[in-house]
Amino acid sequence: MINVWREFLESWFDDEDAIRLIIDLWIVIQAWDDAQDGDPANHVQAYEKANLEIPMNKWYQPCSVAFLLNQIHREWEVANHFENHKIELEKAYILRARFYTLIADIYSAIYGREKAIEFAKAAWLFYGEKLNDFKEEVKNA
Repeated sequence: MINVWREFLESWFDDEDAIRLIIDLWIVIQAWDDAQDGDPANHVQAYEKANLEIPMNKWYQPCSVAFLLNQIHREWEVANHFENHKIELEKAYILRARFYTLIADIYSAIYGREKAIEFAKAAWLFYGEKLNDFKEEVKNA
């Protein structure tokens, strides 16, 4: 999946630090979700990225990544609550995908609001999970 992400991001970003930031965030968020679900993951890699690499990225401060991650975490917790109680699955589906808003916000901080609208459209089209698949996964969990 990382190679697919890299290819998509390279078609929009001309800055390797921005690409690396987004990929590192993806790795951390996936490991975090795996830890929550009890799934195996490379947690050492995620800890290194979260504690050492991401905060040192030149775009971390200018893009307000800590603030954006706080929003994503809050919404992810709400999504987990909805999933665990098997309620509001449509909302849980949207809340889980907020990573795509985060990357659009990073794009906007680097390239401007106007260009970010086009990027956001492409990013949301890039999102591959379908609502029905998500609902089926939650039902079978």
